[in-house]
Amino acid sequence: MSEPSGNLRFAWSQQCLWSQTANRLKHAIDRARTAALGLGIWAAVLAVLAVQAAGLRSWLGRVLCFAAAAAAGLAPLVGRRAGTDQVRSWTRARSASEGLKTEVYSYLAGGSAYLGQDADHELGVRSRRIVDAVADLLRSTIGVQPEPKPIPEVHGVDSYVAERVTEQIERYYRPKALHYERVASRLRRSGEVLGGCAVLLGAGAASFGIGGLAAWVPAVTTISASLTAYIAASRYDHQIVEFLRTAEQLERLRDAMAAEAMADAAFVDACEEVISVENQGWMTQWTRSPAT
Repeated sequence: MSEPSGNLRFAWSQQCLWSQTANRLKHAIDRARTAALGLGIWAAVLAVLAVQAAGLRSWLGRVLCFAAAAAAGLAPLVGRRAGTDQVRSWTRARSASEGLKTEVYSYLAGGSAYLGQDADHELGVRSRRIVDAVADLLRSTIGVQPEPKPIPEVHGVDSYVAERVTEQIERYYRPKALHYERVASRLRRSGEVLGGCAVLLGAGAASFGIGGLAAWVPAVTTISASLTAYIAASRYDHQIVEFLRTAEQLERLRDAMAAEAMADAAFVDACEEVISVENQGWMTQWTRSPAT
């Protein structure tokens, strides 16, 4: 393979930078959302313990009451780190990363935008346009040291299928869908178990007159509802469906290409369009309220 052009090196280095930046922003959002969930759960538990401990040791009740109030007050403060502005910054950084990746793979595989003599110049124009669109996020790249990744070994459609299409299907979309399905299932089961515990606690308190059990019913119900809200905020269900749908569409395109039912450039364009639509779909979903 000939020496990569300056425009190709620029596009790929920027893709690495914005990919790492997006990862860092997403990890910060995940940490904030998980911390807020944990603080909310502790607030509910400690509030009940404070009431029950006050009858035994007044000082212990006051300590637990303080801890419950602190956890309840800190939860929304921590949750702000996963707010709309943070999500928007993350999705824009990820969009830039994916947009640059699309341009690089289209250029290497011979997409319709890169069939002319000025393909290298076109890559430079398109990649710089993407980078310029997120210039206001450059502050988020401070301290990011992206690991250098070799430019993809793509020299045409055959290598594009192996390095891009099959890679996305087998190493990204399907494994990610399976991972999110497992996470969502565990959280749902936990919520269902807690919901059942709340019913049993209420029944026990009513049947046997154990007042201490009744105090735990609203706490357990709150925790169960918090897990449900966490699943909704994480958009697991939407991502599972979109990942599986995208993998299926790419497989159909790959089969059509193997049957020689598509021209090379049209195949590359179609695959990148499918990936782009999936990216735009989750970006739109993430910037909406979980309830919409």
